[in-house]
Amino acid sequence: MADWPAIEARIDGAIVAGPLAEPAIYTSFGGTPREIRGVFSPTSVEVDPETSALVRTNQIVLEVRISDLEAPPNDGDEPDEVNVRGVDYVVVDHEAVGHDWSTLHLHIKV
Repeated sequence: MADWPAIEARIDGAIVAGPLAEPAIYTSFGGTPREIRGVFSPTSVEVDPETSALVRTNQIVLEVRISDLEAPPNDGDEPDEVNVRGVDYVVVDHEAVGHDWSTLHLHIKV
């Protein structure tokens, strides 16, 4: 029988160590900045469910392993912050993707 948690952990490690991931500095609210790696997309492409057309948005996302963070992502009144490619962002929303991944929706910090 397959050891699915071990297989998933190897895949997660390969993604974070691979060429698609890049370094980021993640700071949980009230926490300590920590270097993580995630898959950064300054724009995203989504499919319109009604027309099946591809829609490009300027929605900035960073996909990260939740286990790499100090605490679960916070997007409330005191949001977490991320620095990617020298730009500071705040987390405005997040959504769980699978067991240990989260897609962080970011806005440029002002």
